[in-house]
Amino acid sequence: MSGAEGIDDRQSLRAWLGGRPRETALTVAARAALRVIPLFWSRVASRARRNDLAELATCRLLLVPSVAALGDSAGLRAAARAARS
Repeated sequence: MSGAEGIDDRQSLRAWLGGRPRETALTVAARAALRVIPLFWSRVASRARRNDLAELATCRLLLVPSVAALGDSAGLRAAARAARS
């Protein structure tokens, strides 16, 4: 399968990613994570407290994979650890 149009389940996604570079899988993961932001914002907005940093922590977690697709570095690993904690 050369194009992404045949992907319709987990197995077909794994098969499609099989021969591709690691950056492709990271890009797919980042885009999938970013698609849930509107749902997250709607849930958080209804429960938000003043000066709550939940949005910032979530954005960090969602944006790290997109940066990881650009290359691996010690700084990126440190940012991922900081976002996780």
